[in-house]
Amino acid sequence: MSVKLGVGVSSQADVVAAGHEAAGQVISDLGGRRPDLVFVFCSIRFANPRMLKAVRSVTGEAPLVGCTDAGGIITAGPKRRSVTVIGLLMKDCACVTAIELHLSIAPRAAGERLAAALMRQAGLAGREALRDPRCVLVFPDGLTASGSEVLSGIDKKLAPNVLVAGAMAADDLFFQRTFQFYNDEILTDSLPGVLLCGDLKVGIGVRHGWVPVGRPRRVTRSSGNVVYQLDRRPAVSIYEDYLGLKRAELTQESLASVTLTYPLGTEVPGQPEYLLRDAIRVGQAGSLICTGDRRWKPRNKRPATPRTN
Repeated sequence: MSVKLGVGVSSQADVVAAGHEAAGQVISDLGGRRPDLVFVFCSIRFANPRMLKAVRSVTGEAPLVGCTDAGGIITAGPKRRSVTVIGLLMKDCACVTAIELHLSIAPRAAGERLAAALMRQAGLAGREALRDPRCVLVFPDGLTASGSEVLSGIDKKLAPNVLVAGAMAADDLFFQRTFQFYNDEILTDSLPGVLLCGDLKVGIGVRHGWVPVGRPRRVTRSSGNVVYQLDRRPAVSIYEDYLGLKRAELTQESLASVTLTYPLGTEVPGQPEYLLRDAIRVGQAGSLICTGDRRWKPRNKRPATPRTN
Protein backbone atom coordinates (compact mmCIF):
# COMPACT_ATOMS: atom_id res chain seq x y z
CA MET A 1 0.00 0.00 0.00
CA SER A 2 1.26 3.48 -0.82
CA VAL A 3 -0.76 6.70 -0.76
CA LYS A 4 1.11 9.98 -0.63
CA LEU A 5 -0.87 13.10 0.22
CA GLY A 6 -0.27 16.68 -0.85
CA VAL A 7 -2.24 19.62 0.57
CA GLY A 8 -2.36 23.23 -0.57
CA VAL A 9 -4.32 26.24 0.71
CA SER A 10 -4.69 29.76 -0.64
CA SER A 11 -6.66 32.84 0.41
CA GLN A 12 -5.61 35.07 -2.47
CA ALA A 13 -8.43 37.32 -3.66
CA ASP A 14 -7.99 36.42 -7.32
CA VAL A 15 -9.60 33.04 -8.06
CA VAL A 16 -7.00 32.07 -10.67
CA ALA A 17 -4.07 32.98 -8.43
CA ALA A 18 -5.67 31.10 -5.53
CA GLY A 19 -6.14 27.96 -7.63
CA HIS A 20 -2.57 28.11 -8.93
CA GLU A 21 -1.09 28.67 -5.49
CA ALA A 22 -3.00 25.89 -3.72
CA ALA A 23 -2.36 23.38 -6.51
CA GLY A 24 1.31 24.33 -6.62
CA GLN A 25 1.68 23.49 -2.93
CA VAL A 26 0.22 20.05 -3.64
CA ILE A 27 2.78 19.38 -6.36
CA SER A 28 5.55 20.51 -4.02
CA ASP A 29 4.32 18.12 -1.30
CA LEU A 30 4.33 15.29 -3.85
CA GLY A 31 7.93 15.91 -4.84
CA GLY A 32 7.08 17.46 -8.20
CA ARG A 33 4.81 14.63 -9.32
CA ARG A 34 1.21 15.09 -10.43
CA PRO A 35 -1.51 13.37 -8.35
CA ASP A 36 -3.79 10.52 -9.40
CA LEU A 37 -6.82 12.06 -7.67
CA VAL A 38 -7.65 15.65 -6.68
CA PHE A 39 -10.10 17.05 -4.13
CA VAL A 40 -11.04 20.74 -4.07
CA PHE A 41 -12.94 22.45 -1.24
CA CYS A 42 -13.46 26.19 -1.13
CA SER A 43 -15.43 29.19 0.03
CA ILE A 44 -18.43 30.07 -2.12
CA ARG A 45 -16.58 33.10 -3.52
CA PHE A 46 -14.07 30.80 -5.24
CA ALA A 47 -16.72 28.67 -6.99
CA ASN A 48 -15.59 29.82 -10.41
CA PRO A 49 -14.68 27.74 -13.49
CA ARG A 50 -11.49 29.78 -13.76
CA MET A 51 -10.39 28.51 -10.34
CA LEU A 52 -10.89 24.87 -11.38
CA LYS A 53 -9.10 25.50 -14.67
CA ALA A 54 -6.18 26.99 -12.76
CA VAL A 55 -6.01 23.98 -10.44
CA ARG A 56 -6.08 21.49 -13.32
CA SER A 57 -3.47 23.42 -15.26
CA VAL A 58 -1.12 22.50 -12.41
CA THR A 59 -2.37 19.06 -11.32
CA GLY A 60 -3.10 17.72 -14.81
CA GLU A 61 -6.02 15.60 -15.97
CA ALA A 62 -6.44 13.54 -12.80
CA PRO A 63 -10.08 13.09 -11.72
CA LEU A 64 -11.25 16.02 -9.58
CA VAL A 65 -14.16 16.13 -7.15
CA GLY A 66 -15.14 18.46 -4.32
CA CYS A 67 -17.56 21.14 -3.23
CA THR A 68 -18.00 24.53 -1.61
CA ASP A 69 -17.73 24.61 2.16
CA ALA A 70 -18.22 26.69 5.31
CA GLY A 71 -14.56 26.41 6.28
CA GLY A 72 -11.82 23.82 6.27
CA ILE A 73 -9.67 22.11 8.88
CA ILE A 74 -6.12 21.27 7.82
CA THR A 75 -2.89 20.49 9.66
CA ALA A 76 -2.20 24.20 10.16
CA GLY A 77 -5.64 24.71 11.72
CA PRO A 78 -9.08 25.95 10.62
CA LYS A 79 -9.37 28.07 7.49
CA ARG A 80 -12.26 30.12 6.10
CA ARG A 81 -12.70 31.97 2.82
CA SER A 82 -9.99 29.94 1.14
CA VAL A 83 -9.30 27.26 -1.47
CA THR A 84 -8.00 23.89 -0.29
CA VAL A 85 -6.60 21.41 -2.82
CA ILE A 86 -5.71 17.84 -1.86
CA GLY A 87 -3.82 15.52 -4.17
CA LEU A 88 -3.38 11.75 -3.79
CA LEU A 89 -0.50 9.89 -5.39
CA MET A 90 -1.37 6.19 -5.30
CA LYS A 91 0.49 2.89 -5.70
CA ASP A 92 -1.21 -0.52 -5.56
CA CYS A 93 -4.57 1.27 -5.37
CA ALA A 94 -6.77 3.18 -7.77
CA CYS A 95 -10.00 5.15 -8.05
CA VAL A 96 -13.02 5.77 -10.25
CA THR A 97 -15.42 8.72 -10.11
CA ALA A 98 -19.05 9.37 -11.04
CA ILE A 99 -21.72 12.03 -10.60
CA GLU A 100 -25.51 12.20 -10.39
CA LEU A 101 -27.49 15.31 -11.34
CA HIS A 102 -30.89 16.60 -10.15
CA LEU A 103 -30.34 15.16 -6.69
CA SER A 104 -33.44 16.74 -5.14
CA ILE A 105 -35.86 14.78 -7.36
CA ALA A 106 -35.07 11.43 -5.73
CA PRO A 107 -32.08 11.51 -3.36
CA ARG A 108 -32.17 7.82 -2.45
CA ALA A 109 -32.39 6.73 -6.08
CA ALA A 110 -29.53 9.09 -6.94
CA GLY A 111 -27.43 7.45 -4.23
CA GLU A 112 -28.23 4.01 -5.63
CA ARG A 113 -27.32 5.07 -9.16
CA LEU A 114 -24.05 6.67 -8.06
CA ALA A 115 -22.92 3.60 -6.12
CA ALA A 116 -23.92 1.30 -8.99
CA ALA A 117 -22.05 3.48 -11.50
CA LEU A 118 -18.90 3.48 -9.38
CA MET A 119 -18.96 -0.30 -8.96
CA ARG A 120 -19.70 -0.78 -12.66
CA GLN A 121 -16.77 1.42 -13.70
CA ALA A 122 -14.44 -0.41 -11.33
CA GLY A 123 -15.51 -3.73 -12.81
CA LEU A 124 -15.06 -2.59 -16.41
CA ALA A 125 -11.69 -0.92 -15.96
CA GLY A 126 -9.81 -4.21 -15.89
CA ARG A 127 -7.18 -3.04 -13.41
CA GLU A 128 -6.19 -5.42 -10.63
CA ALA A 129 -6.45 -2.77 -7.89
CA LEU A 130 -10.03 -1.91 -8.86
CA ARG A 131 -11.19 -5.44 -8.06
CA ASP A 132 -11.00 -4.67 -4.33
CA PRO A 133 -13.35 -1.75 -3.48
CA ARG A 134 -12.64 -0.22 -0.07
CA CYS A 135 -14.22 3.21 0.39
CA VAL A 136 -16.67 5.63 -1.23
CA LEU A 137 -16.36 9.39 -0.68
CA VAL A 138 -19.36 11.57 -1.56
CA PHE A 139 -20.07 15.32 -1.49
CA PRO A 140 -23.81 15.92 -2.09
CA ASP A 141 -25.58 19.27 -2.20
CA GLY A 142 -26.28 20.16 1.42
CA LEU A 143 -29.42 22.22 0.83
CA THR A 144 -31.49 20.40 -1.78
CA ALA A 145 -31.69 16.86 -0.36
CA SER A 146 -31.58 14.79 2.81
CA GLY A 147 -28.12 13.37 3.38
CA SER A 148 -29.68 10.36 5.09
CA GLU A 149 -31.64 9.51 1.96
CA VAL A 150 -28.51 9.76 -0.16
CA LEU A 151 -26.57 7.46 2.16
CA SER A 152 -29.42 4.95 2.31
CA GLY A 153 -29.33 4.67 -1.46
CA ILE A 154 -25.55 4.31 -1.57
CA ASP A 155 -25.56 1.65 1.15
CA LYS A 156 -28.11 -0.41 -0.77
CA LYS A 157 -25.68 -0.95 -3.64
CA LEU A 158 -22.47 -1.49 -1.66
CA ALA A 159 -21.10 -4.50 0.18
CA PRO A 160 -20.97 -4.01 3.98
CA ASN A 161 -17.16 -3.96 3.97
CA VAL A 162 -17.07 -0.88 1.70
CA LEU A 163 -16.94 2.18 3.96
CA VAL A 164 -18.71 5.46 3.15
CA ALA A 165 -17.53 8.94 4.13
CA GLY A 166 -17.64 12.50 2.85
CA ALA A 167 -19.45 15.75 3.57
CA MET A 168 -22.42 17.79 2.41
CA ALA A 169 -21.63 20.90 0.40
CA ALA A 170 -22.10 24.25 2.16
CA ASP A 171 -22.02 27.93 1.20
CA ASP A 172 -20.25 29.93 3.93
CA LEU A 173 -23.36 29.75 6.16
CA PHE A 174 -25.57 31.73 3.77
CA PHE A 175 -27.86 28.69 3.34
CA GLN A 176 -28.88 29.72 -0.16
CA ARG A 177 -27.04 27.63 -2.77
CA THR A 178 -24.12 25.21 -2.73
CA PHE A 179 -21.89 23.99 -5.55
CA GLN A 180 -20.23 20.68 -6.34
CA PHE A 181 -17.11 20.11 -8.45
CA TYR A 182 -16.56 17.34 -10.98
CA ASN A 183 -13.48 17.61 -13.19
CA ASP A 184 -13.96 20.92 -15.05
CA GLU A 185 -17.62 21.39 -14.07
CA ILE A 186 -19.24 23.42 -11.32
CA LEU A 187 -22.71 22.07 -10.56
CA THR A 188 -25.52 22.42 -8.05
CA ASP A 189 -28.14 19.94 -6.81
CA SER A 190 -25.73 17.14 -7.67
CA LEU A 191 -23.90 14.20 -6.10
CA PRO A 192 -20.24 13.62 -7.02
CA GLY A 193 -18.45 10.57 -5.66
CA VAL A 194 -15.19 8.61 -5.65
CA LEU A 195 -14.58 4.90 -5.15
CA LEU A 196 -11.15 4.03 -3.73
CA CYS A 197 -9.94 0.49 -4.37
CA GLY A 198 -6.94 -1.71 -3.83
CA ASP A 199 -4.40 -2.20 -1.05
CA LEU A 200 -5.87 0.41 1.32
CA LYS A 201 -6.50 0.51 5.03
CA VAL A 202 -9.41 2.86 5.70
CA GLY A 203 -10.58 4.23 9.03
CA ILE A 204 -13.31 6.78 9.76
CA GLY A 205 -13.66 8.82 12.94
CA VAL A 206 -16.26 11.45 13.85
CA ARG A 207 -16.58 13.56 17.02
CA HIS A 208 -18.34 16.85 17.77
CA GLY A 209 -18.13 17.78 21.49
CA TRP A 210 -21.72 19.02 21.99
CA VAL A 211 -23.42 18.15 25.29
CA PRO A 212 -27.21 18.00 25.92
CA VAL A 213 -29.02 21.00 27.38
CA GLY A 214 -32.26 20.65 29.35
CA ARG A 215 -34.60 17.72 29.59
CA PRO A 216 -35.07 15.17 26.80
CA ARG A 217 -38.00 15.48 24.40
CA ARG A 218 -39.60 12.62 22.56
CA VAL A 219 -40.18 12.81 18.82
CA THR A 220 -43.95 12.27 18.62
CA ARG A 221 -44.32 12.90 14.89
CA SER A 222 -41.78 12.90 12.08
CA SER A 223 -41.25 11.81 8.50
CA GLY A 224 -37.84 11.47 6.92
CA ASN A 225 -35.89 14.65 7.57
CA VAL A 226 -38.91 16.60 8.88
CA VAL A 227 -39.65 16.69 12.61
CA TYR A 228 -43.25 17.81 13.13
CA GLN A 229 -43.71 17.41 16.86
CA LEU A 230 -41.65 17.09 20.04
CA ASP A 231 -43.70 15.99 23.06
CA ARG A 232 -46.82 16.59 20.92
CA ARG A 233 -45.96 20.25 20.43
CA PRO A 234 -44.75 21.91 17.21
CA ALA A 235 -41.06 21.06 16.92
CA VAL A 236 -40.02 24.71 16.56
CA SER A 237 -41.30 25.37 20.08
CA ILE A 238 -38.06 23.96 21.50
CA TYR A 239 -36.23 27.02 20.12
CA GLU A 240 -39.02 29.37 21.13
CA ASP A 241 -38.82 28.09 24.71
CA TYR A 242 -35.05 28.03 25.11
CA LEU A 243 -34.02 31.11 23.15
CA GLY A 244 -37.06 33.33 23.66
CA LEU A 245 -37.56 33.75 19.92
CA LYS A 246 -40.97 34.03 18.33
CA ARG A 247 -41.94 31.68 15.53
CA ALA A 248 -42.27 34.55 13.09
CA GLU A 249 -38.67 35.53 13.79
CA LEU A 250 -37.44 31.99 13.23
CA THR A 251 -39.45 31.72 10.01
CA GLN A 252 -38.32 35.05 8.59
CA GLU A 253 -34.69 34.76 9.59
CA SER A 254 -32.52 31.79 8.72
CA LEU A 255 -33.15 29.17 11.37
CA ALA A 256 -29.88 27.53 10.38
CA SER A 257 -27.85 30.33 11.95
CA VAL A 258 -29.43 29.38 15.29
CA THR A 259 -29.26 25.60 14.96
CA LEU A 260 -25.57 25.62 14.08
CA THR A 261 -25.02 26.67 17.69
CA TYR A 262 -27.94 24.70 19.14
CA PRO A 263 -28.45 21.56 17.01
CA LEU A 264 -30.88 18.79 17.87
CA GLY A 265 -29.22 15.76 19.43
CA THR A 266 -30.46 12.18 19.20
CA GLU A 267 -29.36 9.36 21.49
CA VAL A 268 -27.55 6.54 19.70
CA PRO A 269 -27.47 3.16 21.50
CA GLY A 270 -23.92 2.16 22.39
CA GLN A 271 -22.40 5.51 21.38
CA PRO A 272 -20.97 8.12 23.80
CA GLU A 273 -22.06 11.11 21.73
CA TYR A 274 -25.40 12.30 20.43
CA LEU A 275 -26.16 12.20 16.71
CA LEU A 276 -26.63 15.83 15.64
CA ARG A 277 -29.23 17.21 13.25
CA ASP A 278 -29.27 20.82 12.05
CA ALA A 279 -32.67 22.28 11.20
CA ILE A 280 -32.29 24.58 8.19
CA ARG A 281 -35.80 26.02 8.04
CA VAL A 282 -39.24 26.05 9.65
CA GLY A 283 -41.94 24.20 7.72
CA GLN A 284 -45.70 24.08 7.96
CA ALA A 285 -47.33 24.08 11.40
CA GLY A 286 -44.01 24.73 13.12
CA SER A 287 -42.15 21.67 11.82
CA LEU A 288 -38.35 21.60 11.54
CA ILE A 289 -36.77 20.58 8.24
CA CYS A 290 -33.37 19.02 8.93
CA THR A 291 -30.33 18.13 6.85
CA GLY A 292 -30.77 14.43 7.63
CA ASP A 293 -33.36 11.97 8.90
CA ARG A 294 -34.05 12.13 12.62
CA ARG A 295 -33.57 8.36 12.96
CA TRP A 296 -30.18 6.72 13.26
CA LYS A 297 -29.82 4.12 10.51
CA PRO A 298 -26.72 1.98 11.02
CA ARG A 299 -25.76 -0.16 8.06
CA ASN A 300 -27.46 -3.57 8.08
CA LYS A 301 -29.28 -2.87 11.35
CA ARG A 302 -32.75 -1.75 12.26
CA PRO A 303 -33.10 1.96 13.13
CA ALA A 304 -33.30 2.98 16.76
CA THR A 305 -36.17 4.91 18.36
CA PRO A 306 -34.46 7.98 19.77
CA ARG A 307 -35.14 10.80 22.15
CA THR A 308 -34.15 14.35 21.26
CA ASN A 309 -32.49 17.01 23.41
